[in-house]
Amino acid sequence: MVVTVPLFAEQLNPGFGIEDVKACYAAKYTGPIVKYTEAMDEGGFIDSNALAGKDSMEVAVFGNAERMLLVSRFDNLGKGASGAAVQNMNLMLGVPETLFTPLFAVARMAGWSAHRMEELFCAHRIIRPAYRPVIEPLEYKPLADR
Repeated sequence: MVVTVPLFAEQLNPGFGIEDVKACYAAKYTGPIVKYTEAMDEGGFIDSNALAGKDSMEVAVFGNAERMLLVSRFDNLGKGASGAAVQNMNLMLGVPETLFTPLFAVARMAGWSAHRMEELFCAHRIIRPAYRPVIEPLEYKPLADR
């Protein structure tokens, strides 16, 4: 996935330009997870799948003196609410962020195993509990009558 944010020269403090933004990004993003890169494009195009399956992000700055584009490229699969919860737990416990993917997989192993066992031992299908309402059905009222 590629995310872009436009940035205009008039949004910067006077005297600052694209080279200052690049220097700021290069100084800030040096880690193993998020890293600044000068050349994200290959032949003028940015490959949005270049980091597929990886747990890292690249950031870059493109543009000219008047208009800049802040660009980040990453694989957004596994970065939902459960992935964020695992990563927050890692940060709180002091676990290195580079262990995010292994811990995420380990945390899901029991669920994956249960799904596979249900498929093998329950007529090749995954069984889920049936929905049982706990209230009486309500009659629909049009919005104008509410």
